[in-house]
Amino acid sequence: MKHHEPTQPDVTRTRPVHAHVQDHARIAPDAPAIRDGPLSLSYRDLDTWANATAGALIDLGVQRGDRVALVLERSAVAVCAMLATMKAGAVYVPVDLAYPPERIRFMLDDCQCAAILTDGSRALDAPDLPVLTVTPADARAEPATFAPNRAIGADDPIYMIYTSGSTGRPKGVPILHRGVHGLLFGNDYYSAGPGDRFLQTAPIAFDASVFDIWGALANGAELVFYRERVPTAATLGAAIADHRITTLWLTPSVFNGIAAEDPRIFSGVRQLVLGGEPLSPHHVRLLYDAVPDITVINGYGPTENSDFTCCFRVPRDLAADALRIPVGRPIGGDELFILDDDGQPVGEGNTGVLHIAGTRLTPGYHNRPELTEAAFRPHPHDPARQVYVTGDLARRTEQGLYDVLGRRDDQVKVRGHRVELPEINAALERHPTVRQAACAMQSLPSGESGLCAYLVAEEGSTPTTAELRSFLGQSLPDYMIPSLFLALPTLPLTPNGKLDRKRLPHPDAASRLPAGGTSAAPCPGLEARIARIWCECLGLADCSREQTFFELGGTSLLLTKVQQALERELGTEIAVTALFDHPRLMDFSVHLQSRLNTGRAGNGEDTPGNEALRRRVGRRLRARNRPPRMMEVRRDT
Repeated sequence: MKHHEPTQPDVTRTRPVHAHVQDHARIAPDAPAIRDGPLSLSYRDLDTWANATAGALIDLGVQRGDRVALVLERSAVAVCAMLATMKAGAVYVPVDLAYPPERIRFMLDDCQCAAILTDGSRALDAPDLPVLTVTPADARAEPATFAPNRAIGADDPIYMIYTSGSTGRPKGVPILHRGVHGLLFGNDYYSAGPGDRFLQTAPIAFDASVFDIWGALANGAELVFYRERVPTAATLGAAIADHRITTLWLTPSVFNGIAAEDPRIFSGVRQLVLGGEPLSPHHVRLLYDAVPDITVINGYGPTENSDFTCCFRVPRDLAADALRIPVGRPIGGDELFILDDDGQPVGEGNTGVLHIAGTRLTPGYHNRPELTEAAFRPHPHDPARQVYVTGDLARRTEQGLYDVLGRRDDQVKVRGHRVELPEINAALERHPTVRQAACAMQSLPSGESGLCAYLVAEEGSTPTTAELRSFLGQSLPDYMIPSLFLALPTLPLTPNGKLDRKRLPHPDAASRLPAGGTSAAPCPGLEARIARIWCECLGLADCSREQTFFELGGTSLLLTKVQQALERELGTEIAVTALFDHPRLMDFSVHLQSRLNTGRAGNGEDTPGNEALRRRVGRRLRARNRPPRMMEVRRDT
């Protein structure tokens, strides 16, 4: 089978990404660039703010090619910090504030950053590094007397993102300006320009943020921040309607839940980009039936190749019997090969391992030459070049489209994040009561797919779920903490002595570790009613009042399901975030009772699930479908 020939590269790829943002600041300085809650910035404001911050970085001694850690919330401040770092000729390294301190400390040490940019909201354990605080108050600074734009080109790195590591340590993946250009320009999978509004939803330490941030700002569009931790149909619909969003990115898991509840909230959106996980044909059909003028784009790609590698505009006449949606064709000048275990091309329609070549690949893992050597091999037609071994099984259809079938190794996607299962295993095996650990994606009793940890305990030891969750929380982000912890006498092995994943028992057939704490039954009344709903949604027979929603196998994707069931049961609105703040059954019951006593089950007027909010969204959606008036006078308040 012939490999896929590279697409034509775009000539603008010779310029650094921030040069395009500067172009818009010069051509249309008053055009809206960013809206983050009450903060609204024009392109002039953003450029001025970034210039001042870049000058401060240079004064700190930051040089071309240095790395600058951004320990910041997802916000306008973070975007300013990214832009300023580029203007200083440096490389931005986004660090998620939700990460445990141990992981943040590792990333700061490993990336060897020259400085840290922060908003001052969190104390940092970095006494040996210069720290520069950036706040929204700086956005109205006087223009700098000079524009600190160091001469850098397309082959300079723009950012470095950390991904899960198979050795138990995260690994840094540097990406070049050239790679991001191939993502943003010279392709037809999406379009953007002045007048468009992108909704910013991806964590800044997740490479999907590269698309929604620079896809907007490098094209003169407006970037609108959506700050909710858990998107719901009500809050996402309100954001889309309020800001007239035209483009947004979501993981398929989040999209599926919202599309099943109310796909009409996407009315007015021109293009919806989905990526990070396999796409569900059923949920795409629900959306197209409800919003026929939207375009769904299925994106695929590893962090090592500058976010998306393939994109596919899903046709509106998607076959009724389609079980899979392809990822389409390569973008940005990439070459794709599907090879067998001997490195030979497989026939069309046959399955092999997807390999990627092109100018958008990372130069290699930061300070990890052994991992770089393992992940790259010589180009089959040009030994002077390299190809990246994705580890993804794929095939090429008769139409020339690529279909990615899943992983061949221990790497999985959890909530859109790429996770190396051995990293979780290694963290578990650091616990003194755990002899061996193996994690796998399994079907949970709730029907959702989630991480399960299979453990062999040290003799005479019985670790508890609460104990292990707390231990893992010290070093792993929440999406890497298993939903269930199961006990086994031994781990099943193949004849070659390797873990036999096929013989790991289904969660229903394995013994759960004890929850920890007491096993007191829920108290009669409200607590018992909540417990019944939790058990119904999570597929459990019973639970203790001491247990938390997440210890019982709950996930962020199940929060909305539980919220809706509780609202039906109690006849009142409930904030989905209340389960984050009060995850223990007895605490959640006390919180809910106090809110019921005062007539408010949520945390504010516009909480997720609030009926008034739903009505407001509905009115806006209906207004959109009315014929336009001949003339409309609008007064902004």
